[in-house]
Amino acid sequence: MILAATDGATLPTNPGPAAWAFVLDDDGTPGVPVSGAIGWGTNQIAELTAVREVLKATTGPIEIRSDSLYAIKCLTIWHHRWRVNGWLNAKKRPVENRALIEEILGLLGGRDVRFVHVKAHQVGGDPYNAVADRAANAAARACRATRPPEPPFGELDLGLR
Repeated sequence: MILAATDGATLPTNPGPAAWAFVLDDDGTPGVPVSGAIGWGTNQIAELTAVREVLKATTGPIEIRSDSLYAIKCLTIWHHRWRVNGWLNAKKRPVENRALIEEILGLLGGRDVRFVHVKAHQVGGDPYNAVADRAANAAARACRATRPPEPPFGELDLGLR
Protein backbone atom coordinates (compact mmCIF):
# COMPACT_ATOMS: atom_id res chain seq x y z
CA MET A 1 0.00 0.00 0.00
CA ILE A 2 1.27 3.47 -0.91
CA LEU A 3 1.62 5.86 2.02
CA ALA A 4 0.97 9.53 1.29
CA ALA A 5 0.32 12.72 3.21
CA THR A 6 -1.58 15.68 1.81
CA ASP A 7 -1.98 19.27 2.91
CA GLY A 8 -3.31 22.59 1.69
CA ALA A 9 -2.52 26.16 2.65
CA THR A 10 -3.77 29.70 2.17
CA LEU A 11 -1.59 32.64 3.10
CA PRO A 12 -1.90 35.09 4.73
CA THR A 13 -5.70 34.81 4.95
CA ASN A 14 -8.40 32.27 4.21
CA PRO A 15 -9.46 32.70 1.49
CA GLY A 16 -6.22 33.90 -0.02
CA PRO A 17 -3.36 32.74 -2.22
CA ALA A 18 -3.77 28.97 -2.04
CA ALA A 19 -1.63 25.92 -2.71
CA TRP A 20 -1.56 22.16 -2.17
CA ALA A 21 1.10 19.51 -1.57
CA PHE A 22 1.55 15.81 -1.10
CA VAL A 23 4.45 13.58 -0.15
CA LEU A 24 4.87 9.85 -0.69
CA ASP A 25 6.72 7.34 1.44
CA ASP A 26 10.24 6.63 0.23
CA ASP A 27 11.38 3.44 1.99
CA GLY A 28 10.21 4.51 5.43
CA THR A 29 10.86 8.24 5.21
CA PRO A 30 9.04 11.11 3.49
CA GLY A 31 10.12 11.53 -0.11
CA VAL A 32 10.37 14.71 -2.14
CA PRO A 33 7.08 16.65 -1.88
CA VAL A 34 5.01 17.60 -4.90
CA SER A 35 3.16 20.91 -4.72
CA GLY A 36 1.34 23.49 -6.78
CA ALA A 37 -0.38 26.84 -6.57
CA ILE A 38 -4.11 27.24 -7.03
CA GLY A 39 -4.34 31.03 -7.08
CA TRP A 40 -7.06 32.62 -4.96
CA GLY A 41 -8.98 30.02 -2.97
CA THR A 42 -9.95 28.59 0.39
CA ASN A 43 -8.06 26.20 2.59
CA GLN A 44 -10.81 23.64 1.97
CA ILE A 45 -10.20 23.82 -1.78
CA ALA A 46 -6.46 23.50 -1.20
CA GLU A 47 -6.92 20.44 1.05
CA LEU A 48 -9.23 18.74 -1.46
CA THR A 49 -6.92 19.58 -4.36
CA ALA A 50 -4.02 17.88 -2.58
CA VAL A 51 -6.09 14.69 -2.30
CA ARG A 52 -7.07 14.92 -5.97
CA GLU A 53 -3.48 15.39 -7.08
CA VAL A 54 -2.10 12.45 -5.09
CA LEU A 55 -4.83 10.21 -6.46
CA LYS A 56 -4.06 11.33 -10.02
CA ALA A 57 -0.33 10.73 -9.49
CA THR A 58 -0.62 7.20 -8.09
CA THR A 59 -2.29 3.88 -8.78
CA GLY A 60 -3.17 0.99 -6.53
CA PRO A 61 -4.00 0.86 -2.84
CA ILE A 62 -3.15 4.02 -0.92
CA GLU A 63 -3.28 5.37 2.63
CA ILE A 64 -3.77 9.13 2.65
CA ARG A 65 -2.84 10.95 5.83
CA SER A 66 -4.49 14.34 6.16
CA ASP A 67 -4.94 16.91 8.89
CA SER A 68 -8.19 18.02 7.24
CA LEU A 69 -11.27 16.46 8.80
CA TYR A 70 -13.27 18.45 6.25
CA ALA A 71 -11.61 16.68 3.30
CA ILE A 72 -11.81 13.27 4.93
CA LYS A 73 -15.47 13.61 5.94
CA CYS A 74 -16.47 15.02 2.53
CA LEU A 75 -14.99 11.99 0.80
CA THR A 76 -16.00 9.26 3.24
CA ILE A 77 -19.21 10.27 5.04
CA TRP A 78 -20.97 13.45 4.00
CA HIS A 79 -21.17 12.82 0.25
CA HIS A 80 -23.64 9.96 0.78
CA ARG A 81 -26.20 12.27 2.40
CA TRP A 82 -25.48 15.10 -0.04
CA ARG A 83 -26.28 12.85 -3.00
CA VAL A 84 -29.55 11.75 -1.42
CA ASN A 85 -30.42 15.40 -0.72
CA GLY A 86 -29.62 16.60 -4.25
CA TRP A 87 -26.24 18.02 -3.21
CA LEU A 88 -27.73 20.27 -0.56
CA ASN A 89 -26.08 20.55 2.85
CA ALA A 90 -27.82 20.38 6.24
CA LYS A 91 -28.79 24.05 5.87
CA LYS A 92 -30.47 23.24 2.52
CA ARG A 93 -27.83 25.23 0.65
CA PRO A 94 -25.76 23.92 -2.28
CA VAL A 95 -22.68 22.00 -1.16
CA GLU A 96 -19.54 24.09 -1.56
CA ASN A 97 -16.77 22.64 -3.72
CA ARG A 98 -19.17 20.11 -5.24
CA ALA A 99 -17.41 19.82 -8.61
CA LEU A 100 -14.06 19.16 -6.95
CA ILE A 101 -15.59 16.65 -4.51
CA GLU A 102 -17.34 14.80 -7.35
CA GLU A 103 -14.10 14.68 -9.34
CA ILE A 104 -12.27 13.14 -6.39
CA LEU A 105 -15.09 10.65 -5.76
CA GLY A 106 -14.65 9.55 -9.37
CA LEU A 107 -10.94 9.00 -8.74
CA LEU A 108 -11.78 6.98 -5.62
CA GLY A 109 -14.20 4.72 -7.48
CA GLY A 110 -13.07 1.10 -7.35
CA ARG A 111 -9.79 1.95 -5.66
CA ASP A 112 -8.61 0.81 -2.23
CA VAL A 113 -8.13 4.12 -0.41
CA ARG A 114 -7.83 4.53 3.34
CA PHE A 115 -7.92 7.96 4.94
CA VAL A 116 -6.15 8.57 8.24
CA HIS A 117 -6.61 11.79 10.20
CA VAL A 118 -3.40 13.19 11.72
CA LYS A 119 -3.10 16.18 13.98
CA ALA A 120 -1.65 19.23 12.28
CA HIS A 121 1.54 21.03 13.26
CA GLN A 122 2.21 18.94 16.32
CA VAL A 123 5.71 18.54 17.75
CA GLY A 124 6.58 14.89 17.35
CA GLY A 125 3.55 14.52 15.06
CA ASP A 126 3.33 12.78 11.71
CA PRO A 127 6.57 13.43 9.78
CA TYR A 128 4.85 13.00 6.42
CA ASN A 129 2.24 15.63 7.29
CA ALA A 130 5.01 17.99 8.41
CA VAL A 131 6.75 17.71 5.02
CA ALA A 132 3.48 18.21 3.13
CA ASP A 133 2.62 21.20 5.33
CA ARG A 134 5.95 22.91 4.67
CA ALA A 135 5.63 22.31 0.93
CA ALA A 136 2.04 23.61 0.77
CA ASN A 137 2.98 26.73 2.72
CA ALA A 138 6.01 27.36 0.51
CA ALA A 139 3.84 27.02 -2.61
CA ALA A 140 1.24 29.41 -1.13
CA ARG A 141 3.97 31.95 -0.32
CA ALA A 142 5.27 31.65 -3.89
CA CYS A 143 1.73 32.08 -5.22
CA ARG A 144 1.33 35.20 -3.12
CA ALA A 145 4.66 36.59 -4.34
CA THR A 146 3.89 36.07 -8.02
CA ARG A 147 0.23 37.03 -8.02
CA PRO A 148 -1.27 39.89 -6.04
CA PRO A 149 -4.17 38.85 -3.84
CA GLU A 150 -7.59 39.42 -5.35
CA PRO A 151 -10.43 41.01 -3.45
CA PRO A 152 -12.72 38.28 -2.19
CA PHE A 153 -15.77 39.59 -4.02
CA GLY A 154 -14.16 41.04 -7.14
CA GLU A 155 -14.30 44.66 -8.16
CA LEU A 156 -17.46 46.52 -7.36
CA ASP A 157 -18.92 48.17 -10.46
CA LEU A 158 -21.18 51.06 -9.50
CA GLY A 159 -21.75 52.13 -13.09
CA LEU A 160 -20.20 55.56 -12.45
CA ARG A 161 -17.86 55.59 -15.43
